[in-house]
Amino acid sequence: MRMNLTLIVIAAAAAVVVLVLLSGLRIVNEYERGIVFRLGRYERTVRPGPRFVLPLGIERMARVDARTDVTEIPLQEVTTADHMTVRVVASMHSQVLIPQLALTKVADYQDSTIQTVKTAVRSVINRVTLHALLTGRTFVNETLQRIVDDETEPWGVKVSSLELKEVQLAEATQRAARLAESPTIRE
Repeated sequence: MRMNLTLIVIAAAAAVVVLVLLSGLRIVNEYERGIVFRLGRYERTVRPGPRFVLPLGIERMARVDARTDVTEIPLQEVTTADHMTVRVVASMHSQVLIPQLALTKVADYQDSTIQTVKTAVRSVINRVTLHALLTGRTFVNETLQRIVDDETEPWGVKVSSLELKEVQLAEATQRAARLAESPTIRE
């Protein structure tokens, strides 16, 4: 009787140990990288496949998508250097190259990258004329990409492409242009 009770206790303890160990098993997908933190500090970056982290809150694993992400930057109204208001939509291709930096150097690398692009778009368009914006789009795109790349590089994020997709005259600017073109009434 005593032997049976001892076996039951040993079997139960072994089952608990196995369950605790299995709770540390993680699967990292091919397109992800796992960032392991031990007691809140960066420990290591893990590649795809089955991985083990210490259970019971000792280690925690965050996942970062390593694929190229295409993001459309929402419509913005911006004033050019010659005081013309334009509406622009931009498109950005970005990828996390160093997952550790993306998680530890900035609170939200995706949102921060988008905010950086919005700021850069306003800054660059404020410095060029409407004519330069419409005719020199390649120069504007290259300037934008260089500025954003310099800002996001410390976060481990690479912006591989940044382009103004659409440039439209704002309604007020279109009305002013129509008024300027309309024939004046002579008395």
